[in-house]
Amino acid sequence: MKLSCIGPFGSVSTPSASFGSFMFSILLSLSAAPTANAAELILYNSLEDGVRPDGISLINGRSLAGYCDDTPTSQYADDEYAGILQICTDPWSGGGLRLHNPDAWAYSHVTFLAKSSYGTGTPRFSMTCGWWPRYGSNAITLSGEYVAGGGLSPDEWRQVVIPTSDLLLGSDCDVQKETYSGFYSVNFLKWSPPPKYWVTDIRLTDDPPTFGSIGPTKSPTDAPTTSPTPYSPTVIWDTFVEDPNNSCLDARNNSTQVQSADGDYIQLITDPWKGSTLQIESFCFFPETSDPQRNDFTDEELALTFSLKATGDFGPTCDPVLSMAGGSWIGGVGWSGISNNIKIEHDIIDYGAISSEEYRQVSIPMNRFKEGTGWDLSSVRSISFHYCREMGSAGQQPKYYVKNIQVTKRPPELVTPYPTGAPTVRVTEDPSLATHRMIHHHWYPVLGEGLNGDTSTWLEAVNNEWPSIPAGAQDHDYTVHIPMGSVITYSGASSLKLDKVVVHGTLIIKPDDADVLLTCHTLCVEMMGMLTVQTEQNGHTVTIEIDGAMDTSADPEQTMLGLVNLGGMVTISGDPVVTKMATVSNNIAAGDTFFVVDDPSGEAANTWSVGDELVLPETKEGLDVDHWSYQHQVPGETETAVIAAIATVGSVLQITPQQPVVHDHTAGCHVAHTSRSITIKTSATSTDRGHVMHTGMGKFDVSNTRFEELGRTTTDAIDLTALEDTGMELAEGLARLNATYIGTNQIARYALHSHHSMIKVNWSGNAIINSPKNCMVMHNSFGDITDNIAVGCNGTAIFLESGTESGLVDNNFLVGTGGGTRGHDDGRFASAGGLDMAHGGFGIWARGLLAPITNNHAEGVFGRSPYAYFVHPLFISDNVVPMVEGTNPAIAGKTLHQIFYGNPVALQTYGPFVGNSAFGTWRSALDLSYFSKPGIGAGHIIEEYTFTALAYSGSGVFMVHSFSFDLVNGDFNAIHPDNTIIGEFCNNGDPPVVVYNNNTTFDGFAVIRGGNC
Repeated sequence: MKLSCIGPFGSVSTPSASFGSFMFSILLSLSAAPTANAAELILYNSLEDGVRPDGISLINGRSLAGYCDDTPTSQYADDEYAGILQICTDPWSGGGLRLHNPDAWAYSHVTFLAKSSYGTGTPRFSMTCGWWPRYGSNAITLSGEYVAGGGLSPDEWRQVVIPTSDLLLGSDCDVQKETYSGFYSVNFLKWSPPPKYWVTDIRLTDDPPTFGSIGPTKSPTDAPTTSPTPYSPTVIWDTFVEDPNNSCLDARNNSTQVQSADGDYIQLITDPWKGSTLQIESFCFFPETSDPQRNDFTDEELALTFSLKATGDFGPTCDPVLSMAGGSWIGGVGWSGISNNIKIEHDIIDYGAISSEEYRQVSIPMNRFKEGTGWDLSSVRSISFHYCREMGSAGQQPKYYVKNIQVTKRPPELVTPYPTGAPTVRVTEDPSLATHRMIHHHWYPVLGEGLNGDTSTWLEAVNNEWPSIPAGAQDHDYTVHIPMGSVITYSGASSLKLDKVVVHGTLIIKPDDADVLLTCHTLCVEMMGMLTVQTEQNGHTVTIEIDGAMDTSADPEQTMLGLVNLGGMVTISGDPVVTKMATVSNNIAAGDTFFVVDDPSGEAANTWSVGDELVLPETKEGLDVDHWSYQHQVPGETETAVIAAIATVGSVLQITPQQPVVHDHTAGCHVAHTSRSITIKTSATSTDRGHVMHTGMGKFDVSNTRFEELGRTTTDAIDLTALEDTGMELAEGLARLNATYIGTNQIARYALHSHHSMIKVNWSGNAIINSPKNCMVMHNSFGDITDNIAVGCNGTAIFLESGTESGLVDNNFLVGTGGGTRGHDDGRFASAGGLDMAHGGFGIWARGLLAPITNNHAEGVFGRSPYAYFVHPLFISDNVVPMVEGTNPAIAGKTLHQIFYGNPVALQTYGPFVGNSAFGTWRSALDLSYFSKPGIGAGHIIEEYTFTALAYSGSGVFMVHSFSFDLVNGDFNAIHPDNTIIGEFCNNGDPPVVVYNNNTTFDGFAVIRGGNC
């Protein structure tokens, strides 16, 4: 069997399935496929039309609370109509309805009834065709001859009739119609201020209604008798200027004017150290009422427009970005006004992305630049195209080519052909030749039977049933595909190892009356696919094993081999965990056949069972952590105990393990309860380790699940694969890439990883066991990490990677087993461009100050520190805090530079460090690096902490390249007699680091304060 897909990006015509029936993300349930001679096709007329049979909404788009009275895009019915779409737009997104592959070319008109509340905004309508890449129709303004009465009304329904030829002829849907088989959606578009729509009775028809039959109840306003005053945009630059004094531009840093037969342009070259800036002369733009020495862009109706193409190694470490600056000049600092950084993608550029082959129109509402910045865009003096700091010298920095820069109140429509002429029609190669597809700014391998070297046989689930595997099947011979529209429940326990499970529809994994086992190389949830893994407190479990070897030919960046969520809806929820840890009541001696833990509430007695696994942390005293052989002085003494018997004795619980205890453990330490009803792990027979990752939209909520022996990235120096484009002409979003070098330690392959998520993620009650670098990673994502256990994470247990993470990190139990390089992050920071961090051996490591870190507990042996911050601004100042629901609105959508530059921000402002504790061995309990002067109060507050050191040497808190701290209500304890531990150690402070001890105690330390504190 051969499938008609290469992931969600294109189709290969085969007898077995059509692209539309197989690949569309959300399907509109229709009674029959359209035909050329059908008189009419109803797209939406009732509530049932807006929901798939499995209950999933067909409505697309989103809304923001401030624009539509907290009402999301939705549908409802009233006495007059059986189904009404209510579509709330915002300045970034419109809304609409996804379709089931109708052929709009087969009909003469699209019609619907609509109302709209749009103020001074512009209600507009379009259609999209294809799944990926999606192509756009022309955008139709809903006024004039298209609407009864000449325009939409907020108070009454008006008939809209649009010839499909007006929508489609000359559009990208027209140019690319041979590459798709139907239409994906109808769209009601955004503008600023954002319109709100009510729509019903959407049809494709050859018999459109006349405006006499359904129309306004009162006559429309007569058309004006005189023509309006012509509007002229302000041209900043459009042609080569010999004399700079006659140009709006001056001081074109790293830029050159170029004369060309195809039109003059400005070439802007960036490098690994700086971008390229266009300075705007002060006389260039100003309303008559404003200061003629100021370029005043405060008018909310204005937009910046230009034509653009660009080259460069755009990808995970490099995005096309621009910003504006102005205001007043501050000597030695720069302009006082800094705008938002605008990434040139999605709805501000034709086709949603930059091209290196052709110029594309860019249109950016001025509101985008100023939202939340405190600068109103008065006195704008420059437009800057950014370099890619994170990429450094590792790739080709951007080179931009810009034409026709204007400021206008009438920007051109986008997603349509470039306004000065149709774009070059690309003759593309067979899409089956693609090796990679672009998903949320990163390349992932194409998946499909026979594609990209895939030798497995794909079995498609039909009739909502898991496919039967042929007798005699060998491991990794078969891939199971869950197609869009299917709802499959898997409750099996097959020992056969599948190659892949690819989910475009809905897959539910749960026990029926027995334990569940699923083993595969990769479980991939595609965009709009749904995966639910659950147990139902019936004593049965689910185990998903990752088994296989990396294929660096098909997947050179090693993104697969694991559970990979590419924007799908993933929910994993095991049985509730009430008690994740308990205090050891008495000292445990090697050879003991039982031990006792506190259980005053009785919750552990009610939830822990025979066969459950407990972890006892290492509590050995007297290790010399400052000695070079620290990690090799003794074998690790962290151990696992499996419960053989359990008994309640008063308020304590007596645990009898299956084997006698091997090592001593000190009273007051804690045992971790690490058994869960759902386990995701690397198979014991797997050649390579698996990983778990989410990126993009969708959902990724994981609770009460065990992740075991996952993650491939190690604490060795990062060594990345290098890819090059072969130059093959393929559709947008597809590429044929070759690896020029295969990395031996690929970054970002962790045990549990949220990678540039566009939705909030939630991780709670999980147990992550043994990973060669990082266990739980938030990378430019907003999510809460609460009530989890992490054991044996060699790099760090919780890694907040890019400084933009602001979710809650609370009440986690972190057990160190001595892994890591022991090194400070300065050792690899500059040479690796800030990419190779947190390798020393940590409990929680944060790159920024935005995430609250509260009530966590760390025990055992840490190569470096249980808690660490490294907040040097280099490589991250342009990082943007994700605009995800729930993010603090004071920081959402802002760069770190905008948040911190010139503002009085301290650790306690957004992400307080409160109530954390540690008990064990480390080089320093708390490592604080590159904290700038906070500008408020006595300093950065470290509050309500307890650190108990068991080592011979080391420090309590280590402060380097920082200014001032206020240690409030804290306890530092040193247990080992005759130790050399320094309570507070400061290094490289200039001026010396100021430390205020506010009700802080030191007990048993050799020296309270050292270095240049």
